Amino acid sequence: PNWRKRKEDYIGSLDNAYAAFRGTMVHSMLEATARPGSLAEWRFYTDVDGQEISGSPDLITYDTIWDWKTTENPPAYSYMYEGHKLQLNYNRFIFNHATKWDAPAGQDPLTPALDPYNTRIQHLAIVYLGPKGPKVIETEKKGDNRYNVPDVMTDDQVLGSLRPRMEAWKLAWESYPRWPDGLELYPGWTGGRDWKCPGPPLCYLPNCLAKRYPDALTWVSPK
Repeated sequence: PNWRKRKEDYIGSLDNAYAAFRGTMVHSMLEATARPGSLAEWRFYTDVDGQEISGSPDLITYDTIWDWKTTENPPAYSYMYEGHKLQLNYNRFIFNHATKWDAPAGQDPLTPALDPYNTRIQHLAIVYLGPKGPKVIETEKKGDNRYNVPDVMTDDQVLGSLRPRMEAWKLAWESYPRWPDGLELYPGWTGGRDWKCPGPPLCYLPNCLAKRYPDALTWVSPK
């Protein structure tokens, strides 16, 4: 839903920007104190079916991609939110298949500390920074011995998940405000055949008109 910010006017406020401001402060501090030999806040680009996509992992160490999430409510159990799991796996894929990259200010983009093509990522983890302290959750699955083992999607698994989402995004972007046939059938899309804002946790357009008047002002394709 966030792509609609590029298509529709919306109203922001300083109060609604606080969470992003707090997250930026935390990320800036962690970037400045990243361990030697790691990559913090680099952006990597790759090509999938002729479309360029990019990702910016918060931190990459010698075998792990990390993400930092400032939140009031970390997951109650040892399972991260599904969207966060996909984000980590997509970032891993983009990193290992990078065609180019951007370095943070002050760092040499020609000499990354880790080689994207020869760095084997074996762990994906999120550090949820909640009000009572951090909570680290790694993507895991049940192993043959019934104990949990690291779970990193293969390239084929990533593409199987990523391609339909990219296709849905492309359909929505090129057709808006007309509703493209079949868009509601794509994975990750919610609701019916209209542009109605689904609201949190899928859409966080701050103070947008659709949120103010959910039954009166919606994005509906013309008949």
